[in-house]
Amino acid sequence: MEAKGHLTLEGCIEMAWMMGYIKHFDGRLKEGTLHVGWVDAKTGDPVDDKDVRGKYEKAILSHAGVRIFGELILVLALSCLTPSIRA
Repeated sequence: MEAKGHLTLEGCIEMAWMMGYIKHFDGRLKEGTLHVGWVDAKTGDPVDDKDVRGKYEKAILSHAGVRIFGELILVLALSCLTPSIRA
């Protein structure tokens, strides 16, 4: 979801969806046109993928944080796997 300390566009979309800013819609909009894709959760207005960062990134970053885990966490996580998965 993040690359080089910044959220990717895909990361912004996923976070906006998980945080309830956007939702997936498949049906007729208020004005009657068919739409399949993201809509703003409050207004119901369509939101193009490329516009998610501009509309929601500031709110996402102010309510979430990127956590960086060190090697110790990775080693602990891998040690929990069964021997057949470790290979």
